[in-house]
Amino acid sequence: MCIRDSTTTSPQAKFNKEQMTKGWSEFKKGDREAALRTWNSVYERNTTNGTGMRAKAYIAEALERDYDAAAGWYEKALRMDPADCMTLYNYGVLLELSLIHISEPTRLLSISYAVFCLKKKKKKKST
Repeated sequence: MCIRDSTTTSPQAKFNKEQMTKGWSEFKKGDREAALRTWNSVYERNTTNGTGMRAKAYIAEALERDYDAAAGWYEKALRMDPADCMTLYNYGVLLELSLIHISEPTRLLSISYAVFCLKKKKKKKST
């Protein structure tokens, strides 16, 4: 069962969720320092559970753009709470994006080569 499917949520868990969301809101507004303070605050209150690890993953992913570190934090969070669907989803998206990022130059090279071949073919027909 996923955390979000749980019928009972402790006040602390609700507060942590609100703070994590607040951090993203601050980040989207461009206030990186406020997002960092908010997520660090969540981490400091939750150093021994998945919520704290997820807060560190957000810092690594969004603020530091250190995707390897973010993946490590997501892995720690999942070891602490394997039923946390949000962490599992975020980790999956991060891995998928890293694969796309790695393959992007290869894909662009293929597209460039295809365009080159088409241009070459057009020139031959016009002569």
